[in-house]
Amino acid sequence: MALVNAVSDILEAADMSTATLFGLLDLSAAFAIVDHSIIVQLWRTLFVVDGMVLRWFALFLTERTQALAFPGVMSVYTLLHFGVLRPLLFLLYTADGAIAQKHGISVHLYVDNTQLYTSCCAADKDSAFLLLCKIHFP
Repeated sequence: MALVNAVSDILEAADMSTATLFGLLDLSAAFAIVDHSIIVQLWRTLFVVDGMVLRWFALFLTERTQALAFPGVMSVYTLLHFGVLRPLLFLLYTADGAIAQKHGISVHLYVDNTQLYTSCCAADKDSAFLLLCKIHFP
């Protein structure tokens, strides 16, 4: 459905004689850099989760540790401050796309695949390209 929506937007822009810049992002490695404090804040504000559920969710994220093991040797356990284990948590982390949208960039998100695009007249393509390259998610 996201692809159909994007193609529809691109065709509509072409009907208005504008060019569309389209960026496809594979964020599969981004699962490892999700900041736990930001995702807990998003649950509190964006999804209005509070009380026991929020405490359980925060504990689930913040009490994770990891260690490396090789035959006969094991490192110390280290507390993890970043990363999620499930695509759903990453999707919730990037769910609103508000940062891109406030800059006039259309966003379609599906798990770890993200489509960013904007339409402009041909003369403005360079500034639109720079804008598309500068968008950062939470």
